[in-house]
Amino acid sequence: MTDDISVSAAILAGGLGRRMGFNKALLANQGEPLLVKNLLCLSPIFDEILIAGHDSAFWADLQTSSVWQPWLPKARIQRPDASWDIHFPWLSKPVRYVEDQFPIHTRVALVGLYSALTCSQSLCMLICGLDMPFLSPEILLFLKSQADPKNIVVPIVDGFPQPLLSIYPKTILPICLRQLTSQDYSLQRLIAQSPCIPIPTERTTLSLAFQKAAINWNTPQDVEKIS
Repeated sequence: MTDDISVSAAILAGGLGRRMGFNKALLANQGEPLLVKNLLCLSPIFDEILIAGHDSAFWADLQTSSVWQPWLPKARIQRPDASWDIHFPWLSKPVRYVEDQFPIHTRVALVGLYSALTCSQSLCMLICGLDMPFLSPEILLFLKSQADPKNIVVPIVDGFPQPLLSIYPKTILPICLRQLTSQDYSLQRLIAQSPCIPIPTERTTLSLAFQKAAINWNTPQDVEKIS
């Protein structure tokens, strides 16, 4: 809750996109990849930005996508911890790409959260989804200002917690590991059994912005309806 707490941001990009029918990293809005839009939104606010996912599927799809050709990275430099520094020509600093750090065969958000939080250099981390078209600087700055090194900060939108628009401290890593080991992959249960600060967004001046930011694209119909 103070300005001196270090906060990173991570985009979870390891899902299979079953309902969408393709890798969500290929989603575009008005010709611009949604991932590009969100990286550009996060970059001025957070010193460290990570993408968590599966390397082979993620980068192979981008290389062959026509919508991604103007946005492809100019370099990928492997680090000793099996992550990569990704240098995009349109960003002023590299993005760190983190492969899943937990050996399971299902791609779930909790694995991406655990992987990104483990590799992060910050005390806290904002987690967001790959498929969120309405992230805004106002929302991100507000959430960053609420970061707490001992508690998950969770926006409550229309009565529902938003685990993919929350800030997680490194102190919850043992709880994440316990859940993963027991094959419990629910982010909602992670929030329920962790120290938590809920934020009823209807009591803030950003209520409508939070309602928009919580929207995600799960199916082609979502894209048609919302875009």
